[in-house]
Amino acid sequence: MLYIGTRNTSGDGTAIATAGATERVRVRRIQLQLTESTGPVTVLLKLASTTIYQVLLANQGDGVVFDLAGVTGALGADLYVNLSDAKAVAYVIDAAISTL
Repeated sequence: MLYIGTRNTSGDGTAIATAGATERVRVRRIQLQLTESTGPVTVLLKLASTTIYQVLLANQGDGVVFDLAGVTGALGADLYVNLSDAKAVAYVIDAAISTL
């Protein structure tokens, strides 16, 4: 499933993908872009409190596409996009929620 949106507040905020107590989130691919703000901003992709990917977007328009080869979280671990500063970052995340 594709999760598409924009984050523009610092910290974890609302979970992007939520897993039930017996489910796991599996992240396959991400696309991030600093859209309407000048940088820099550090973006952390997290499963619960575990950082699975970190990138610095330095200037407006900077972006990245990255394959994560199916990184899977622990049972019940939700997926978050965490920002170091209140900058507008667009995301497209390919992730699946399943019972493994």
